[in-house]
Amino acid sequence: MRPKLQFVGTGVVISGKATVFVGKGPFQADIHANIEDGTVRGSHSEISVTKKKSSFIFALPDSKIAVVFKPVDRKEYKEYAADVIVLARKEEKLLALLKPKLAVLRGTMYDARELAAKTGVQVVAAQVGSVIDLFSYSALGEQKALSKFTVVK
Repeated sequence: MRPKLQFVGTGVVISGKATVFVGKGPFQADIHANIEDGTVRGSHSEISVTKKKSSFIFALPDSKIAVVFKPVDRKEYKEYAADVIVLARKEEKLLALLKPKLAVLRGTMYDARELAAKTGVQVVAAQVGSVIDLFSYSALGEQKALSKFTVVK
C-alpha cells in the first residue's frame, strides 16, 4: 500500500487500498472520520482508527498517520506520536517533541519552512488540491514485520 494524502475542501483523504476521509460534510469513503462531531463511520480490515480529543490517528499497514484538527494539550503530546502528522495550524512544540518522519501543514510554504527550521522535522505545506505521496517523502516504515509476509508452499 502506497498511501497518499489528498487535500479536498474541508478535509483530508487518505487513499491506498482503502479510502479514509477526515473532515466536515459528506464524502464517499470506506471510513469517514467527522471532525465536527467526532464520529467514525465505516471500517476496513487493514486500518484502525483511534479518536483523540484533538485528532484522529490512523494505523495503516505501513505507517501511522495523525490528523490534528484542534490545539493539543502539552500533557497529551505523546499520545499523538505517528510517522506522519497532518496539522491544521502550527504546533511547533508538538513536532519538536515527537519528531515525526513528515509533518503536513495546511498553510503556506513559508509557514512550513519556518516550522521545519524551528523543529528539525520535514514539513510540507498543503492547500486544497494538494496530493502528497508518503512513500516519496520516506514517511513510511522502513522495515516490514514478518507477519506481513506469507509462506508459499
